[in-house]
Amino acid sequence: MIPTSYPVSGDDFINRREIMEKLFLAFNSRQNVALVGLRRTGKTSIAKELLRDLCEREKKKTVKLIFDVQENAGAPGRFAYRLLISFLRAFKEEMFPRHVLETQPGDLLEIASHIDSTSLDQLSRFLTAYFPPSNADNERTVFERIWRFLDEFAVEQDIQVALVLDEFQSIKALQAYRQCKDILGLLQGIISSSQRHIWYLFTGSMVSMMDEIIEGSKSPFYGRVQRLDVGSFTKEDTIILAEKTSQKQFSGEAIELLWLLSGGIPYYILAIVNEAVHISQRARFISRSDIENSFVKSLTRGELGSHCNYLLNISLERSKKSALLKEVIKLLAFEPLPPGELAKKLRKEIGYTSLPLRNLQNMDLVRKEGKTYKIVDSILAMWLKYVYSFEEPFLDKIQKDVDRNYNEYIAKLKKERGFLFESYVRELLGKFDGTRLEKKVLPRFASVDSINIFDDAGMVFDKPSNVEIDALCIGYENWLCEFRFRGKTVGSKDIKILSRKKELVEKKLNLKIQKQVFVSMSGFSHSVLKQRTVWCVGQAALNTLLKNFSMRRLDRQEEE
Repeated sequence: MIPTSYPVSGDDFINRREIMEKLFLAFNSRQNVALVGLRRTGKTSIAKELLRDLCEREKKKTVKLIFDVQENAGAPGRFAYRLLISFLRAFKEEMFPRHVLETQPGDLLEIASHIDSTSLDQLSRFLTAYFPPSNADNERTVFERIWRFLDEFAVEQDIQVALVLDEFQSIKALQAYRQCKDILGLLQGIISSSQRHIWYLFTGSMVSMMDEIIEGSKSPFYGRVQRLDVGSFTKEDTIILAEKTSQKQFSGEAIELLWLLSGGIPYYILAIVNEAVHISQRARFISRSDIENSFVKSLTRGELGSHCNYLLNISLERSKKSALLKEVIKLLAFEPLPPGELAKKLRKEIGYTSLPLRNLQNMDLVRKEGKTYKIVDSILAMWLKYVYSFEEPFLDKIQKDVDRNYNEYIAKLKKERGFLFESYVRELLGKFDGTRLEKKVLPRFASVDSINIFDDAGMVFDKPSNVEIDALCIGYENWLCEFRFRGKTVGSKDIKILSRKKELVEKKLNLKIQKQVFVSMSGFSHSVLKQRTVWCVGQAALNTLLKNFSMRRLDRQEEE
């Protein structure tokens, strides 16, 4: 399984090709970049993978460092000193073991004596006199001196530096110190005026704060940093990540539901899939019900619930009115509300809602859409509705909500009729009971499901891609089925692709396929009807089967 507790890279890293190429271009042109996206969308994993790939692409020595601004925020001087030690460890780890993070400048001077560096020697002597800072002025002086040293050292050692400042919005916490109220201006002044060997990648999950830092008209960083937004996974990437972490295939309905519930956020995909692996146990692939059950279990008693609780409390912990903010966000979990309706429910004047709504927006928990405010994260909203502050979670309501949202989602799909057509035909196949109809035996199947298989070898389409199997029927005979609701008639090329899908399924699932079936409301070419390897079921034959099992006939013209 791919872990959820820390950023990934290498074989566990999924796609993001477009962003990665833009980052490489920016690094080569020395254009500083800001990666902006909501929590758990994979920003740090992108940064980690970028630094890993730089090892292979860069001929000149590049010092690579990810420094967590949020974890190290504090007094400006000590913050900069922790950055310094982390930087030196990245340069030569064997000379700066982890315990040096807590060392004093005197010890640093001794270690520095073993490195041929005038700039490090001078900095060490400076820190011996000024560290730890004794007053506010010294805090600023130490911060500035260390930050300027980074480029001086890079020039001296003839190296490049790729410095990732993770959760960069937390740099504003240093503004609490009197002499560092202009910390952004001070930092940008150093970066733009003298640093030529350091490339910066700023990441941030507090989108509103990053917007203010990077694009605010009064911000020193305005117009100086390229912004790249990190969004959710596509359905294709969701399939790849799900199958990679589970080592199983998924039914088509399972993927649709997983993508809907997770919103394509990598962390949520992993949390749901990891739970589904335990639930599905020895099943060949993961079904829609497995995804639904794993989501409910994880939200009420597992990782999703713990994450929502952490997300709510860590966001509100610094607010003096956290109780009010929790009351407001809980009301918004049930339905989006305009300020007037929210004030009524709180039994307050409308002006009373302005500050809490603004605070929740700044925390990226709530956003304004038109005249109403709604919770950004649908999983957090469901947790607030049915789990938070209740002794027992409302499991039945969660499951009903999942079903309702799923049905609404399917109804909005552009290919809604085709999707429902596939489900209807799978329902028909599931009714087969071993009887004979017009010289055809209709075997009873233990399971009938659509599945998705990632074809890494390009067996089907001559390139790595996701392959959808409309129906895999498993029983004493195993059938592989392809459905076509609309479009051109089925030709020889379509039959060839179906044959390749059969080979892929047999290889990936170690399963022998006895029969291939193509169901098409659009008809078949003459050459296809002459072949004998695939059972071709047109509209008339399909309606005969439906009638035999007391199911409503399908008329393509009526459906369209």
